[in-house]
Parts: sequence; C-alpha cells; structure tokens
Amino acid sequence: MDIAQAPTNTAPPAPHGAIGVATWGTNAQFKDIKVTTPAGDKVLYQSNFANSASEWHRSNGIWNVTDGALTQSSNRQDVRDVTGDTAWTDYTYTLTARKTGGAEGLLIMFHVQDADNFLWWNIGGWGNTRTNIESTRDGDRSEIGTSVPVTVQANRWYNIRIEISGSDIKCYLDDKLVQEATEPPAAPPQSIYATASRVDSTGQVIVKVANVSGSPQAMEMDLQGLGAIKSADADVMTGQPADQNSLANPSTVAPAHVELPDASAGFTHEFPAYSISAMRFDPR
Repeated sequence: MDIAQAPTNTAPPAPHGAIGVATWGTNAQFKDIKVTTPAGDKVLYQSNFANSASEWHRSNGIWNVTDGALTQSSNRQDVRDVTGDTAWTDYTYTLTARKTGGAEGLLIMFHVQDADNFLWWNIGGWGNTRTNIESTRDGDRSEIGTSVPVTVQANRWYNIRIEISGSDIKCYLDDKLVQEATEPPAAPPQSIYATASRVDSTGQVIVKVANVSGSPQAMEMDLQGLGAIKSADADVMTGQPADQNSLANPSTVAPAHVELPDASAGFTHEFPAYSISAMRFDPR
C-alpha cells in the first residue's frame, strides 16, 4: 500500500546560516572575526576574545583563547567552532587566520544551519595543495566551485573575506578574489507528511496525513493492498498556524467528522491547508 505525495508548491528557502571556523588535521588561530551586512552599514557580529569565546559552539578539538585569538591545538579531523544566527542571509564575513601546524590548511564556515548543513571555504585542503568551496547537505559533502591551486604557509596570517549575496559567493585571500561559486538551491520544504497502519483484528487501515502548507494539496491514494472498501471516513482538523483554543473559544481548532464516499483502491483526495486528517478505511 503506497501513498503518493502531492507536488509541493513551496519555494526553496533563501540561502542562510551562521558562521564558523574549522580545521582538519591542522592547528590554527582565528581572530578579528566580523560579520556585516553587504553594504557594511550594520555589524551583525564582531569577536572579542579578550576574556572568552562563550558565544561559540564547539564540536571536537581543543579550543582556547590565546593572545586574543581563537586557537585550535589538536590534530583531529573535522573540528568545528560556530557562532551567529542561522537566519542570516546576505553578509560579508571577514577574519584573520593562520595555520600553526599540521598537514592541511584553513576551513572557513558560512551559511551554517546545523551540523549536517553548511558551506565552508577549504583554503589549502587536499594535502595543502588546492582551494575550493564545499557544500554539505544532510551530511553529504560536494565541491561547488572551481578548484584553485593554493598552499597555506605555516605561521603566516592571512586576511580572509567571504561576500555572500543570495546564492552568489565570492572568496578573497589577502584582498585578492580567489574563488567564486553559486550555492545550489536547497530542496523545497516538504508540505505533506503521511503514515499508514492496519488494525490486525479488523483489517481496518488508518491513514494519517498532515498538510503543513498554506494551500490545499491533492494526493493520489493507492490502497490496492486493502481490497474492496466497505466504508471510509475521517476526522479532519484545520486552522491557521497561530490559532489556539481558549476558555472563551474552546473549539477554535477542533476535528470535524467527514464521510469519504469516493474512497476506492485508487482515488484522489484533497487535503485542506494547515490540516491533520485521520482517515479510516474498512474492508468488505
């Protein structure tokens, strides 16, 4: 028994995310970290490592503040430290960084949404031989730019700037444009969620469907495994996302019982916007 999802008409979200720094088998230091709006008229974040880096969220590695710089001193792989707002969209991200030891270069994270969804500029990666922008989506990493030969020298401070406008990315090293790329669009958010189960004692099939979008969604219902249907009905609850029940209005959001006279082994059903439907199908 399959339930085919209706096509979604929800547009993909604009590229967005926080910032971070990372290393891969390398010791490094990062300082003078600043995030501004593209025009530079508003500061979204500016580092102050005089006392601590408590606003940063670390994953793996050994992080400390040394001489006003965020310092990573382990040789582990995939070591990250992030900060900022995941809702940030367009911004300019600047910092100064240097490698103090290890086999690789520097990793500068941006558009960080969570541990499995982010981008980083890999400066001197692949054995400190080249540089490229990499995108990680649901844990799967891929290169999205054109690789450029770059080797990071140890104990040399580099001025790094990443300019982000929509899906356009420009990366500068010591004020020289080194890399450009277009961030691939994110998958549109899913609008329909569905589960199905069977009551062993009666053979009744129960299908629960949530439409989280603001428009009705038509779905093809494939119930071939059920056989002939004797009767079908549903409890449907609809409302706006901000709706809530109260003592004065206890039924603002409440289920309504409906019959499904057109139900068959294969039929199309439209689910209202912002709705939860619990459908019951009884076999003959």
